[in-house]
Amino acid sequence: MKTYDEIAARVFARRKEYLEQVKRRNKKIRILTVSLCVTVLLVIGVWSSVMLSPKEPTSWRSTIRKDNTPTVTRKAETEPPEAGKTEDPATDTEQMHGASAPDETAEQKPAQGTPDEVSGSHSTSTDSDGAPDEIVAAGSPVRIPALSISDIDRVRTAFVQYRGKIYTQTAWYDTTQVASLRGKKIGNASGSPDTAEAGDTLPSTIAGEVYEVKGYSVDFRLCAVVDDKTLFLDRLNGITLTNGSDLLRERLHAKVRLRTAEYETAKSWEKNQNIMHPTRTKDVEQLLDALEETYFVATPGKMPQVRVFLYLHLKDGTVIPLQIMTNGFIRYPYLEGYLLKIDDALLDRLCAAWNDA
Repeated sequence: MKTYDEIAARVFARRKEYLEQVKRRNKKIRILTVSLCVTVLLVIGVWSSVMLSPKEPTSWRSTIRKDNTPTVTRKAETEPPEAGKTEDPATDTEQMHGASAPDETAEQKPAQGTPDEVSGSHSTSTDSDGAPDEIVAAGSPVRIPALSISDIDRVRTAFVQYRGKIYTQTAWYDTTQVASLRGKKIGNASGSPDTAEAGDTLPSTIAGEVYEVKGYSVDFRLCAVVDDKTLFLDRLNGITLTNGSDLLRERLHAKVRLRTAEYETAKSWEKNQNIMHPTRTKDVEQLLDALEETYFVATPGKMPQVRVFLYLHLKDGTVIPLQIMTNGFIRYPYLEGYLLKIDDALLDRLCAAWNDA
């Protein structure tokens, strides 16, 4: 017969073993719980990044900003006009240069532009620096074929179809910033590219109200209000461009509406530093004068390097981005397939101070 001490020792041993089992079981439960929570959070994060994509489609804007931020959210683009001055870009000069007639009953203010691929067969070879060995003959009009809905990247590119024409996205603005540019309502973007264009329902990849833009031809530019943002959409397809004037003066009204300009070096842009520097208006005007007389050339097989990112701030609050490249090339980021080519010496002189910043 076991003594009392032996019985007590066995009871305490069993109790200790039981407590250790409970402790191990609770530890496993905690580990499983934490693992499950981490897994759920990871799944939610991945699902959100893929499925809950931002309302602002990105493919066209990403050609300007690597971080896909709108090109119109910087301080310089939202500052009000100088006190005592009333901006009225729709001047007689603009009318002479082809600006569309704005609403006569509304205060006139304007906005900016975009296109796609080009026709014509041109062979262009490049050297190791991306400079073309031979450039397509300048002086010939460039015919940009009309786009169809099937040509659009439906996932990443926002577009609206109006009267059978495709308008693709350029820049996003705060709606209050460009409210004065909103013209006549022309319809509602359905948010589906498969919607048939009927009445005021417009096939699109965004959902919102679509308007004309004051000071710009409805054949060139529309805008869509999406929540608290306004997306500008431009049509630069199904048209012919003879030279830089057709784009910069006739459609974008760059020089006549220029207010200020700033630039960012390639180094700053590559590092996403967003370091902006002001530049002299007369230098930009001289560049625009040269570009208006310049013809488009086919984009080389290997793109030239970007030296400077130039942003033209217009009096209506919109912005025109230009990329100053090596070998005298100028790129308007929304125009795929063609570049403007100007005198290397002039470009080197204008870019000297910009590159040293």
